[in-house]
Amino acid sequence: GRHSAAREWLIAAGTAAVAPLRDRSRGARASDPAAAARMDEIRFRILLPAETLRRFPDAADRLSSSQSGARSQALEELLRLRGPELVGLVREALWDADPLFRETAAPAVRALFGREAQTQLTGLLQDPAVNVRIAALKELAGIPSKKTAQALSEFLAAEKDPNMLILAIRALQEDKSRTSAEVFRFQLKSPHWQFRAASIKAPK
Repeated sequence: GRHSAAREWLIAAGTAAVAPLRDRSRGARASDPAAAARMDEIRFRILLPAETLRRFPDAADRLSSSQSGARSQALEELLRLRGPELVGLVREALWDADPLFRETAAPAVRALFGREAQTQLTGLLQDPAVNVRIAALKELAGIPSKKTAQALSEFLAAEKDPNMLILAIRALQEDKSRTSAEVFRFQLKSPHWQFRAASIKAPK
C-alpha cells in the first residue's frame, strides 16, 4: 500500500532521512501517535546495523514503542553489545524527545565515541533533564584530563539547582579517577557550600 511504499523509500534514503523523520515524529506525537511510531520505527531501522536486525528482528519496533520504559529497556539491551556499529543509534538517542531514552544512551558515549566522547558528554551537561545531566557528569568524570575537570567545574559553578549539586557531589565521590580529584580541587573556591565541604573531605 501507500504507507508500505513510502516506508521502503525512506529506508532506502538512509541516514539522510533520519533527522526529518525525527522532526516529523515530534510534531505528530500528540496529534497522531500511531504515525509518530511508524516514523520512529523507520528511523531506527535505518540506524540499526543489518547484523543487529538479524539478531533482534523486533529491535526497531521496540525502540519506537509508545511506552517510555519499554523503549529504554530495548535500547539498554542493544547497548550491551557495545559494538562501534551502534554509534549512529546512540547519537540519535541523545537527540530523542524522551529524557529516559537520552539518559539510557548517555553511559554508552564514553565507550563508543572515542575522542568525540568528551564533546558529546559536555553537550549533555546542558540537557533540560536532571538525570541526563547526572549521567553525563558521571561519564565525564571517567575521562581523566584537566580539560574535563575544568569543564565540569565550570558547569557546577554555574549550576543553580541545589538538588543537582547534591547529586553531582555523590556522583563525583563515587568516582575515584584523577578527574574527580581535580574537580574537587577546583571547587574549593565554589560559591556553593556543599561543594566546598565535599572538596575539603575529598581524597587528594
